Amino acid sequence: PGSDTDGIDYTIGTNGSYINVGGIESTGVELSASYMLTDKWNLYTSYTYNNSEYQSNDPSAYNGDGELLDEASASFKAGDEVIDSAQDLFVVSADYYSGDFRFGLSAKYTGERLGAWTDEQTRSRNKVDGYTLVDLNIGYNTSLDSGVFKSLDLAFVVNNLFDKSYLAGGTGNGSTYFIGAPRTAALTLTAQF
Repeated sequence: PGSDTDGIDYTIGTNGSYINVGGIESTGVELSASYMLTDKWNLYTSYTYNNSEYQSNDPSAYNGDGELLDEASASFKAGDEVIDSAQDLFVVSADYYSGDFRFGLSAKYTGERLGAWTDEQTRSRNKVDGYTLVDLNIGYNTSLDSGVFKSLDLAFVVNNLFDKSYLAGGTGNGSTYFIGAPRTAALTLTAQF
């Protein structure tokens, strides 16, 4: 049985439920830098350190005084790591611009994270490995002096360029994990009127 929701219930057929777990607290730091290597090359990097913890106990297993009611259903307690919240995130990218042409390559690292609510003995087995994805973009933008359009932009984007296999997240109960998106490519033409 699930709790009341206003949106689509994605847990139908999976015996899942939504739980309002109370608040979380996230502390950390984010650093970023951008540097114009030349008038055509820009380098960018960022790093995020994130520490997220639940601020209250699992409401389905603890009473209002914090006493454990049902050890078998206890998922998390105040101070536990938040599910699917990576501690380390890192991005590095290089972008080239020459007139109307542009090209970019970026790598994004998502660190190890907890994939499921589990007891202390099995928690380490439910860690989801970190992964790095590389993306590519190429584009051309031109201004038009006459006609219906002011400008046209043609872009080609490839996400997950090397078709890396990874786990993108999970359901929180440890029984189901989602496979990350494979290599995808898109070609777009955007016209400005």
